[in-house]
Amino acid sequence: EEDWSKEKLDAALDHLSRFEQQLAVDGALVLKFWLHLPQAILKKRMQAAREDPQAHWDFAQHDWEVFDRDGKAFELIERMLVRTNSTETPWHILESTDHRYFQLTAGQQIARQLENRLAQKEVEHTLQPYKGVLTGLSLLSQIDLSAKVSKDVYERKLDALQARINGLAYQLHAAGIPTVLVFEGVDAAGKGGSIRRLVKALPVQHVQVIPIGAPNSAEQAHHYMWRFWTRLPTPGKVVVFDRSWYGRVLVERVEGFATVDEWQRAYDEINDFEATLHDNGYLLAKFWLQIDADEQLKRFQARSKTPYKKYKLTPDDFRNRENWDAYQVAAHDMVARTSTQYAPWHLVAANDKRHARLHVLEVVAELMESRLAQSGSG
Repeated sequence: EEDWSKEKLDAALDHLSRFEQQLAVDGALVLKFWLHLPQAILKKRMQAAREDPQAHWDFAQHDWEVFDRDGKAFELIERMLVRTNSTETPWHILESTDHRYFQLTAGQQIARQLENRLAQKEVEHTLQPYKGVLTGLSLLSQIDLSAKVSKDVYERKLDALQARINGLAYQLHAAGIPTVLVFEGVDAAGKGGSIRRLVKALPVQHVQVIPIGAPNSAEQAHHYMWRFWTRLPTPGKVVVFDRSWYGRVLVERVEGFATVDEWQRAYDEINDFEATLHDNGYLLAKFWLQIDADEQLKRFQARSKTPYKKYKLTPDDFRNRENWDAYQVAAHDMVARTSTQYAPWHLVAANDKRHARLHVLEVVAELMESRLAQSGSG
């Protein structure tokens, strides 16, 4: 694109390079081939294609535009190759003047890389829980859980906030701005109730709520971020994740479903993923809902006595209470290491459900207005 500065191009290439390295470090064999043609031969072939009706269709309009830029394309290609070449995912540059030569060479290179990978010994990793140590300096311990809202104030503000968000959501849709809302929190903190009040304010045709549980066999066969990459919203749409990619540094860390190396490198992987969303115009908001251990127990006991809420309570809920400190440490580390300028965490005091719901709605409304103002659509 003409308006891309060198800095913007380099940032995009760096995102691509880090994405490829994520795949490689996760065990994927990443092979990249660049088929090189000298500029004179390329020019000759493009000119011949223009004069051949049968070959002309094989080129899109932007192919012709790039070709007509008098060598600028070659400068960009060289910049891309240098910027995205790494030890883990190197470029293999093949001379392609003779198609038989590059096809044979590419095949030999692929076979060699496959043989090398098969010859490598798999490193055995021992999966074990990582508890950590809870201290009085936890970011979560600084949340004022005494915050409350009266029923009258709640009902008055709720309608106004939902109406405000509804109007803003239509503006975001018209502006083609995709929105990703992430909800994490302590078990029984009220994520579902907050999500329901939020979704009620959004146009039903524009929103999708995605509850995230343990990955199925198909998802386990991919990189752990795959099931989130494939569920991102299209322009103007809203996706709400009820739990998210942060499972890698929360439940997978505490329960030992991920190795120490896997969940420790996930912080940078997540930050880079969210930076990519931000750089591509997404509105991203992340909420952590916090309650204390006594409030959690009260809610568990209330669920057990309420027929239509019993399904929410499982043996895992009480088992996880035994790991309360470990989850608090993991959540503290998560907030400390993934709260960035472009994707900060919003910590919500949720001992009072009404306060939590209004807090979430207020933040969403403010972020929507800010994003529209940035785009010039507000």
